[in-house]
Amino acid sequence: MDGIERDFFNAFEAIKDYPNWYVYGHSNKNDVDGRRKNEVLALFKNITKMYAECKNKFVANEHVSVESLERKVMAEVDNVSTNLTAWEEKQRTGWNATLTTVKPILNEMRGYDPYLIAMNVWHHDTTFLKTILEDCWRVRWNSQGWSWVYNIIESSGRNVLRHVTDVRDKALLNNSIEENECGELKAIFNVNTTNSSLGYKGTVNEEPIRKICTQVLENKDKYKCNVNRTSWQWIEERYKSAVPEMIERLNMSLIQLRDAEKRVTGLLGELFVQKREVYCNVTRAMNELNTSFMFAMKKNIDFVSEINTARSTITAAGADARKALGKSRLAFGDASKAKDITSTVADQLKQAQDANEKTKQLADEVETLEKMNEATFKEVEAERSKMAELKKELESAVSLERVRVNSIGGNFTQAIKLAKSSGNEVAAEWCHEGTFTPPNVMIEYALDVIKRLVVISPSDSFDKTNSLLQQYTLGTAALNSKVEELMKRSKEAKASALKALASADEAERHSKKAKEIATEVVKGEMNAKRKELCTAEATLTENTQELEKLKAQESYLFKNITLMDVLLKKIVVNATTGSASCTGIAAVVKEAAKTALEVGGDAEQAAELTSEYCARVFSNVSTHEKEAKKVTAKMVSMKQNADQVHSAARISLDKSRSELYKMKMSFNGLLQYVEGHEIMPVNAECSEPDKFNTIHISFENATAIYSKLRDIGTFDEASVSGNLSAFRNAVS
Repeated sequence: MDGIERDFFNAFEAIKDYPNWYVYGHSNKNDVDGRRKNEVLALFKNITKMYAECKNKFVANEHVSVESLERKVMAEVDNVSTNLTAWEEKQRTGWNATLTTVKPILNEMRGYDPYLIAMNVWHHDTTFLKTILEDCWRVRWNSQGWSWVYNIIESSGRNVLRHVTDVRDKALLNNSIEENECGELKAIFNVNTTNSSLGYKGTVNEEPIRKICTQVLENKDKYKCNVNRTSWQWIEERYKSAVPEMIERLNMSLIQLRDAEKRVTGLLGELFVQKREVYCNVTRAMNELNTSFMFAMKKNIDFVSEINTARSTITAAGADARKALGKSRLAFGDASKAKDITSTVADQLKQAQDANEKTKQLADEVETLEKMNEATFKEVEAERSKMAELKKELESAVSLERVRVNSIGGNFTQAIKLAKSSGNEVAAEWCHEGTFTPPNVMIEYALDVIKRLVVISPSDSFDKTNSLLQQYTLGTAALNSKVEELMKRSKEAKASALKALASADEAERHSKKAKEIATEVVKGEMNAKRKELCTAEATLTENTQELEKLKAQESYLFKNITLMDVLLKKIVVNATTGSASCTGIAAVVKEAAKTALEVGGDAEQAAELTSEYCARVFSNVSTHEKEAKKVTAKMVSMKQNADQVHSAARISLDKSRSELYKMKMSFNGLLQYVEGHEIMPVNAECSEPDKFNTIHISFENATAIYSKLRDIGTFDEASVSGNLSAFRNAVS
């Protein structure tokens, strides 16, 4: 705080314990940093600005500001046509008149009576020392006293704190202790503390403040302030002393101003000429440096595009070459597979092989160029890395030179503009020979002109910067040579890759022809195998039917043999029964002949004849029975042999049918590689035997079919035919 600001502050600090007893319209508060200050201070700080804004608003054609008001005063002083003595007297008269006007205003401020219980604050005749003692008492004893203000102790502490910091910061501010000449009190308040230790924000750090207040209260009777004015008395004193001091200072300033003008005006012309030469020299040097640097920079920027083009070109060429080689190898491989299927594609295979070898040769050339470029790319990247570091150093140097030159140019240009503002005409082309005339600068601009001219000095750093630029230029040339190599190889690789692609296409054409021929061969073999399987199916069907027919015939014959055997057994039984009956009759007759007298010798003879007859008949029956049994046994043996042959034929037929089924399944498995195979069943009918000729089969599928077709083998019907023939003979 300073001057009247402090007077208002101390006045309102004196009434903070009973603020409602006084009236004036302002009060003391804590600012954002926690410091005590009076709210009227903002009015004092902005009063000049408020004056300017007010004048602009209510006075027509007035466009003033604080700065314009200051310049207006300076322009009046610096105008050589002005009588400075008269101007000084005018200012003196005006200031004295202002002092005369202020006195009644201050009296009115002090004499204001609000006709209320509250008193005008300026009637409160309390000195700064009394306020400090009261605040220290509250802080020391932590007591509000008779005050009803809830934070009066904190406010008291902050007031003490404010005066402590004012004493500490006396280099920047005046303070009430020294102004009132309170020497012994100053020794207590002059403590070496920081803002944070005293506590500007939040709660006041009570301990150091209480310590200060304790010392103040213990020695209060010893204090004596030689001045010890109230705030109102200080306000009156300031106005009384301010005007004489202003008049004295004005007088001294004008004396010094006249002497300075004489010295300055004699130096400016020569200084302009000297600094203009420096300005023009560094400007030309900077222009040359910029031109060379920008050219080298552009070339290095172009390198990036050229390197990327070379890299992308040779990368694409390498990809095309590898694509061509893969395509060519695949074509040659397919042609070789076609040759495995049929030897009729030998010519196409040879053509594909030649094209493949040519493609490989071209792809090898591209690969060699790729490797060479890759090595060069690494060299280029290493050089560019070095160049990047050099570029940073050069950019920094150029930037510093540019800053120096811009500073020189800015100061010289500003000096010229200031001279123009003073009414002098200066040539636009300052660096053309014979076009520059030093201006006569008006004194109000002289100091600013001198400030800008004296800092202009030649720079000796251009040599170092030019040396860096030369290194950068040589490096750029070396890089340019390598980049040209990269571009050349990339173009060669691209041409070889295109030839490789064409050669691969040639190999693919011959391979395609070979694959078409081989595919047709496979189709033919598919047709032949299908016919073979269909024929085998038909043959097995016929053999099965014949076997069943022969089996029925064999069953019929066996049935007749069985009937004959039954009949023979019946005949034998009957013969045996008849023989027994016959023998019985002969025995009865013979017994009767022995016991009956009346029966003669004829009866006995008849009995003998009967017995012989029965024996002969039985013998005949036995003989025929044996013959019949031999025939029956032979027939049974033939039946058993026929059954064995039939069983062998059936087993052979079933085995052949199983083998044929497997062959059919294998063949049907191949049909997965054939489009439309669902319309080509393998059965006894086998319609459309050449259907494969009209159905699409890819070469890959044809190759798979060909290798699996050989695994199916050939159907063997010899075993079935032999067993069937044997069964046929057995039945016959």
